[in-house]
Amino acid sequence: MSIVRNVRRLKIEKIAAVAIMAAFCFAPLGCSKQRADLSLKKANNNINTARSWDADKYDESKADFNAAAEAAKAAQSSMDGQQYPQALTSAQDAVKKSEAAINAAKVRFAEQNRTAAKTALDVANKNNGRDEDQKLFDEAQEQLTVAEEKLAKQKYEDSIEASAKAVSAVDQLLARLKNESEKMLEDLQTKRKNLEDAQANNFLPNSLININNAINQVEKKVKEERDYKQALIIAKAAATEADENLNETKKRHGKQLLETLESKIAEAISEEAPIYAAEQLKTTQESFESILKDFYDNQFDSVLDGAQRLVPKTDQLITITRIEATKDKIANVNSSITALKEQDVERYLPGRLQPIQVIATEAELLFNNNDYNGAKQKALDGLAERDRVVAAFDSLAEQTITVADQALNAATQTYEKMLSFFAAPATRVAAVDSRIEARRQSEATDLAARRKAAAENLDAAKNNRTQSQFKKAIEQGKEVAVSAESVMNGTFKIVAEHALLSVQDEISVLEREGARVEAPRQLNEVQALVEATQNLIRDNKNREAAEYTAKARAYLENVKQELSRRALEERDRADQMIRRLEGSAATREFPGGSDLNNKEAMFAEVEQLASEQTAPVQLAQTYASPNTVVPGPGGASNLNSNKQYPSGTYATDGPAGSLNYAARNTNEPNGAIIGTRPEPIVRTHENAGISFGNAPYEGANAPGPFVAVSAAPAGSAMSYSAGTGEVSDISAVVYEILSDDTRVRDIQKYEPAAVNEARAKLKESTDALVAQNYAAALTASKEAQRIIVEAEMRAAAAAARENLQAAADRINLAEVSSAAMFAPAQLMEAIKLFRQSEDFLTKGMNIEARDASQRAVIAADDARLYNVNKARDMASLSTRYGGWKAAHPPLLAAEQKASIAEDMLADPNTAAQGQALAQEAVVCAQIALDAARDFTFQERLDNIHKALNTALRAGANYFNVSEVKRLIAELAIARDEYNSRNFDAVELKLKDIEARLARVIESTPLVLQENLTDLTEKLNALVEAGAENFFMAQEVDDVKSLMNRSAIDFRKHDYQSSYTNLKNAMKLTDSIELRLQEQVYFDSVTELFAQLDKAFRNFSTVLNADRAMLKKLVTLPNGMQASINITGQASPNLFKDTVNDIYLRAIHLKPPTSQEGTHRELLVAIKYARTAAENFQKLYILDQVSRPDAYDIIETAFAQIDKSKIMRSEIQIKLIDPQARTTVIHAEKIVNY
Repeated sequence: MSIVRNVRRLKIEKIAAVAIMAAFCFAPLGCSKQRADLSLKKANNNINTARSWDADKYDESKADFNAAAEAAKAAQSSMDGQQYPQALTSAQDAVKKSEAAINAAKVRFAEQNRTAAKTALDVANKNNGRDEDQKLFDEAQEQLTVAEEKLAKQKYEDSIEASAKAVSAVDQLLARLKNESEKMLEDLQTKRKNLEDAQANNFLPNSLININNAINQVEKKVKEERDYKQALIIAKAAATEADENLNETKKRHGKQLLETLESKIAEAISEEAPIYAAEQLKTTQESFESILKDFYDNQFDSVLDGAQRLVPKTDQLITITRIEATKDKIANVNSSITALKEQDVERYLPGRLQPIQVIATEAELLFNNNDYNGAKQKALDGLAERDRVVAAFDSLAEQTITVADQALNAATQTYEKMLSFFAAPATRVAAVDSRIEARRQSEATDLAARRKAAAENLDAAKNNRTQSQFKKAIEQGKEVAVSAESVMNGTFKIVAEHALLSVQDEISVLEREGARVEAPRQLNEVQALVEATQNLIRDNKNREAAEYTAKARAYLENVKQELSRRALEERDRADQMIRRLEGSAATREFPGGSDLNNKEAMFAEVEQLASEQTAPVQLAQTYASPNTVVPGPGGASNLNSNKQYPSGTYATDGPAGSLNYAARNTNEPNGAIIGTRPEPIVRTHENAGISFGNAPYEGANAPGPFVAVSAAPAGSAMSYSAGTGEVSDISAVVYEILSDDTRVRDIQKYEPAAVNEARAKLKESTDALVAQNYAAALTASKEAQRIIVEAEMRAAAAAARENLQAAADRINLAEVSSAAMFAPAQLMEAIKLFRQSEDFLTKGMNIEARDASQRAVIAADDARLYNVNKARDMASLSTRYGGWKAAHPPLLAAEQKASIAEDMLADPNTAAQGQALAQEAVVCAQIALDAARDFTFQERLDNIHKALNTALRAGANYFNVSEVKRLIAELAIARDEYNSRNFDAVELKLKDIEARLARVIESTPLVLQENLTDLTEKLNALVEAGAENFFMAQEVDDVKSLMNRSAIDFRKHDYQSSYTNLKNAMKLTDSIELRLQEQVYFDSVTELFAQLDKAFRNFSTVLNADRAMLKKLVTLPNGMQASINITGQASPNLFKDTVNDIYLRAIHLKPPTSQEGTHRELLVAIKYARTAAENFQKLYILDQVSRPDAYDIIETAFAQIDKSKIMRSEIQIKLIDPQARTTVIHAEKIVNY
């Protein structure tokens, strides 16, 4: 019918498309968008129709169909991109291609449907459809005729529709036959199940195959061929055959059981059953004959039943016949145990005999307990274990003999190799030592005798094993192994002693070559091996001693290699040093660069030296007259015009002027403490441009980088004595020289002859190394290095003198620039370093003098340019805080004035004006810094307020109230504390506030999620505990609703409502939990009351008795007191124990808060019952108390029981839940947040 609908829809769409296209044809200019949309819709409809007609499957239409689909896809893409002309073109192309696909496919599809209709008519004829319903049959034929006619006229749509009607008519025609055949198929499947239950797969497998084939044929006829008539015929025949096969299966099963019984009876007879169980055998045979008679009468159900009951009886018969055989096997196991004890097996195989003894004991025990099968099996296990023990004993003997044989062979080979070694002419001269040769020959003779005796003993052990005398064989094998080990040990002793003497001789030779000094570790290793070898020989561990001597000989080669390596190392170091000084070293062969050219490294060194001082070092107080000038090392000097100094300053012609600091005999103090001047962290005094550093400016008491250095500590790499040329660690000094370009240049400049002298010594070292004279090679290499080190000391002295002259000029220029007023510490430090350098030079500490003089030059420049550096550092810090936005004019003025001031300070004639201009630059820089800090602080406050507003809008004032309050309070404190001079401290607080505020914004949704998660887990636990079943379903539903509303309100940013709903949900959940606890408590109390009522019922014989009657029983007829012993379901003792147990459970019961009063009443009620039980227990001893006391005990017990019952009833009424009378409403909502 779907095919019919598609045909009709296609006709209507064609008519509508033609009308629409006609309307557009009359329009002067159609809208591209509308035309493209209509064309695209038409194309999509055509594509769907083509797909329903299998156009995407036929070869003649598949290409057009795919092209139409791609064109439609392109048109839709162009429509989405608002490219309507392109969309119209693609859509029209899609229409053409889709129509071509339909035209190409409808022929095939019409033929395919016509073929299906003909097939349906064939099926109807096959099933005699004319007899079933003549009308439907004729209708089907008529529709097939119409389909063929329409197909011939190329009216494919009509042909498809007629074919579909023909197929439908045939389906209605054959519906009855189809139902009957499917029912017969189900009957066959049921019969197949009966055959499987009767085990037909074991006894008549062809029956299952046949019925399966029949079922398959019927299924094929019904579902594939639709030949229902033939399917019914096959099914009826298969059903009759299945009934016959079921009977045959039972027959074969019974026959198998009879054969099994016959086999078991024969087995019992073979086990001598006629002797030991004759009567039982007779009964079994009679039963077998009765079952056999039923089999011949075709009573197969009776046969199966009787045979299955007779099988266990035959098994019992077999068991009885095996009892006597079991006794014999147990006796055999016991005799085996005795034989193994005689061989002393426990000594060699401990624990192996005990399992056999245990098995024998267990077999006898099982036999005594009539477990004959178990006893027989145990006995067989014992015999098997006996065989395993014998095999293990033989294996142990064989292993012992094998080990002894291997040990004897190894000893023989070692002995013969030792003899051949000492007897060979080529090695005898080197190996034989006359000091111990006589003793070696004597020991070798003794070893030969012992080896021969061991060989004879080994043959005897093999013979004893062959005769199963395992004990003797094992003992003889052990003796052979001991003898062989003794022979081998003696052989190794001879070898070790000779090798040890050879090693000691070589050690003496190497010590004379200087190995003790140049290779101490390797030589000590060899010496340790020699000592270990001596100890091993002393302890008679000769094999290990021989191994140690071989290792010592190998380690001797390490000593020789180390001596060669040390000689090469010293020669290479000297060669590298000389080539470095000569300028022939390869590129990057040495690190280069002096630490004196790296100010950061110099600062670190000076700071480390300063940190070792426990207190500030005070410079000597200086007193200067008005006209004294600091002379240089070579006398006074003038400042030369345009001479560039290391700091980048320039001086003009003319005298330097007077310097008021050098005189030491006046009474005017002019000194300072080291480390008291202000100094910036980032140094910008060598940068002539604007500074953009980000380091803060330190306070006025910050320590400076320059201090007066002391002499290098003794033993360091730089410490050596002048005049002697001895160096404590010359390799470290050489490396320092090679790594420092300054020191290398000093040597090249001041001591060129030392390089040639060192080269000559290096050649001597190379010649000695070729001759393997390691001591001479080392001495010559070190001498070459020593020459260079001494030359470096002299070069350092010359460089220090030049630096002192330059430092004197720089200090004079700094004084002219009024540095004593603004930077006294730097100036005094330069003076101190100048004097210290002179002192070092006087003492011969040339390297320290050179370093101190260089630092004096730098310190003098720092003193002169103090205000310039300060202004630039403050300007750099202002730039870091956004100074170009907040204070551009003062910042620019500071940079300009600092640059001009630096140039003026370089000229003694304009130094005063330059210093004043530098002060103005400092003021401008401070103004810019303060303005930048204020700007930055306000900007940070604005950002924090924006973030705070964001947090409040995100619900933080509801879900993170405490944290928001703390942040607002801390922000107010930071605003009050701020001023431009404590910006850094306040900035740390602002950073902390920003970080915490970010966490608040991030964690606010998580607070709600965490609360909802916890509440959901709690609610789910309550539901699992049965909250909905205890009349609280509506409350559970309300909690779910509140949680949902809380989550929804949070998403809608209605945080107050979200918070209120969440709190209400928590409160309601707590009330549900309380009610559930109450219900659990009520159930526990009800259970206790049920147990108490049961105890009362079991003791009802006493409790229901009359008190007056019990009182009469207390008094005997003779007037004496009597005890009462009433028999019932529970005695007074049992009653008392039961009530006491109930009381113990009650006191451990934890009530909810709302039921604590009820719980106290519960305990009182049970206490009454407990006390009454104790009084009833006294009925046994009433004869030992007075009559009034007896009466009082009886009255008290009954009164306490009555009180307990009354209180129990009152408590039970309280436990009735009024909600139990309401209707239970189950909630089905799912919380989704």
